[in-house]
Amino acid sequence: MTAAVMSQSVHTQTELELINGHMNPCDTRVYLECPYHEKERVKEHGARWDNIMRRWFAAPGTDLKPLAPWIKERIYLRCSSIEDRGTIENLGAKYDTTISGYYILDDTEKEPFARWLP
Repeated sequence: MTAAVMSQSVHTQTELELINGHMNPCDTRVYLECPYHEKERVKEHGARWDNIMRRWFAAPGTDLKPLAPWIKERIYLRCSSIEDRGTIENLGAKYDTTISGYYILDDTEKEPFARWLP
């Protein structure tokens, strides 16, 4: 099975939906990379939980400055074999169940993942 190859910034999907006329500009969300143990901190700053995406997000109108530490880009990896999956998991890649693909965050050292980068 080949994982989807894509790079998702905090706005990419929303911008595409806006460009294609599928979404009202007032409906934009900024998704966050928040570990479970920090969930109370993002909630204090107005973040909400999206149960479908399984991610925290800042709703339109939320002040993003206090949420800046959790605003990161996901870079999805090209991973086609079981051996590759084990290797990238050991290197620290995470799995996104919503798209069935592995990713790293934009602040991750990319050299160890060079083989699988888009």
